[in-house]
Amino acid sequence: MQVFSRRFGTLSVTGFVTGRWKENCYLVSESDSGEAFFIDPGDDADRLLQALRETGLRLSRILCTHAHYDHIGAAESISNETHIACEVHEKDLQLLRRAPFYALGFEKKSLVPPSRVSTFGDNAHFRLGEFTFRVLPTPGHTPGGICLWGGPILFSGDTLLRRVGGRTDLPGGNAQDLKRSLDRLVATVGGSVAIMPGHGEPWTMDEARHWWLSHTARDVLP
Repeated sequence: MQVFSRRFGTLSVTGFVTGRWKENCYLVSESDSGEAFFIDPGDDADRLLQALRETGLRLSRILCTHAHYDHIGAAESISNETHIACEVHEKDLQLLRRAPFYALGFEKKSLVPPSRVSTFGDNAHFRLGEFTFRVLPTPGHTPGGICLWGGPILFSGDTLLRRVGGRTDLPGGNAQDLKRSLDRLVATVGGSVAIMPGHGEPWTMDEARHWWLSHTARDVLP
């Protein structure tokens, strides 16, 4: 499991590359409060829990940008260990419940979905120390796909990867919805914000806006 870290003032982001599809799980913490979130715990639950224990941080939330199985595979184990519910947008709840079938179909892999589940809506906010992470609804990759924006960081899930939009040929995908979501996203989020995607390398909103507004990018969106 590869690990990378970034720091933004009192916010720290540790990324863990998990599973067959090299999904990025993030442990986001705020140093003054000692509080942390897991975002998209996709796989390798034992290693993620060990990393959390080593930090001494207090986990307060398990958040999912969407409910594809490669982003929620470790949620049940982490939830059982910490007694914290896995939180997902209400429009992805059905997809979450179907995750074991997709894991079996795509990887012939057994997956137990989280039994503690809490849903949120389009206007949800999540507090982490002095920062507030705002839900930005970005349907297209899935019906309940979101980005999480807090201060200098945007967690974009599979809505926006580095120089590519999210796939729309997977369960719940819709290409026109994704195009509209990306239009809103680049118009809403400031240019210097760091993008932490669901797969691949981080980049910035300045880079993303320049890429998205090019004619070629819009034409090749899946």
